[in-house]
Amino acid sequence: MSAILTTRAHEDLAQARRRLDDLTRAVRALRRTLGDTYGVRRLSDDVERARTSLGFLAETVAENEPAVAPVPTPTEVMSDLPYDPILFADADDEGVGGMRPSRRTGR
Repeated sequence: MSAILTTRAHEDLAQARRRLDDLTRAVRALRRTLGDTYGVRRLSDDVERARTSLGFLAETVAENEPAVAPVPTPTEVMSDLPYDPILFADADDEGVGGMRPSRRTGR
C-alpha cells in the first residue's frame, strides 16, 4: 500500500470514527426519548459492531503500511593529526575577540 493510499485510509478512518461517534450520540438520545426498547437495543448493538469492524479495518491499514527505513546519519571521520598552526595565526584565544589590532584600521 503506498504512502498516499495509507494517508487517505487514515483520513477516511478518522472521518468514519467521527461519524460513528455522532451516531452513538444519536442512539443515546433515542434511548433517552424512547427508553430501553428492543429496537433501540438492536440499534445500539449494531453501532458497537460497526465500531468493532472499524477497529479491525484500522488494524489492517496499520499492518499494510510500508515500513519506513531509518535514514542513516553520515559518519564523518576526524583526523588525529594536529591542525596546521597557520589556520589559527590571527585568531583570538577562547573567543574573547577584540584583543588584537584590526587589520582594516591598522590600529
